[in-house]
Amino acid sequence: MTISTKADITTTDAFEEAVYAQFPASLHEQVEHELFYYGEELQAGKMTMQQFIQVVVDTARDWEIMDQQRAEATKVFHGVQALIDGGVFGDLSLVDELKSELAEGEESLLASFIYLQPVKDSLDAAVSFLAWKHMRTASGVPPSPPPLTTIRGNALCA
Repeated sequence: MTISTKADITTTDAFEEAVYAQFPASLHEQVEHELFYYGEELQAGKMTMQQFIQVVVDTARDWEIMDQQRAEATKVFHGVQALIDGGVFGDLSLVDELKSELAEGEESLLASFIYLQPVKDSLDAAVSFLAWKHMRTASGVPPSPPPLTTIRGNALCA
């Protein structure tokens, strides 16, 4: 027996179009994200449109905060290179270690460390990172990246 799902698809498309129509285009990415998680509940009436709107607004606010934090962390991360270029570090082995981290970019332990720590200064970030990494090594625990959650394809979002 063949069951047609064309009516379901049309109904779903109309439903999603009606949901998207409730939001400005600037929030459509968040709407898409939240429809993935709450679309069935919303369509079944287990969640009100007002509740869904609040979830979308909260998500947009959270993403904006994360984008700001990511921008700050990126600035601190690139500031480490400026410190190296300025000759701030005298120990060449530390310079090499930091250069190696910088070469790995946003996937490096240094980038993760900066994003997850309350450091706002590149020198503090570099020194704290090196101290953390060397203490882990000295204690016999190899440095490994903290567990990160990927949000919107960005590995630096916790």
